[in-house]
Amino acid sequence: MNDNPYAPPKAQVGVSAAEALQDASPYARLYSPDQIALAALLGTPLAGGWLMAINYRHLARWDIAGSVLGRSIGLSLLVVAIAWFFGMALLLLATGVASAVGYRPWANRQFSAVLQRHREAGGEYYPWWRAAGIGVLCLAMNFVVLFFVRMLLPAVG
Repeated sequence: MNDNPYAPPKAQVGVSAAEALQDASPYARLYSPDQIALAALLGTPLAGGWLMAINYRHLARWDIAGSVLGRSIGLSLLVVAIAWFFGMALLLLATGVASAVGYRPWANRQFSAVLQRHREAGGEYYPWWRAAGIGVLCLAMNFVVLFFVRMLLPAVG
């Protein structure tokens, strides 16, 4: 037994998401890039980031999951701020298209090998209705935030 406190850790450092699947359970469900794009289309960047974070969480990549979720929350708040500034709630819907165009290639690049191995191991995907439901839920949350910002901000000034 090595009791050297200065010994390097035995943890795997710098393991890609594709390599992390070897340790993932085949019973874990994942989202496909098409499902992530659908959620981003319906629910702006928050939904796409949420589904990607779930995939990373199932792959035991908590650091990347938190980073992706934090960035998608920040980007969604930026979209709500722009929609409030220009007074267009339709901008939230238009941003969904841009999010889907951006999230699909990103998710494909991150998860294509992972999903192929997952499918070969007998793993399953989450159902499509769940991805669509998360997208609609995130869109509703964005509209609620926009509504409260519009209602409360004039009362402050």
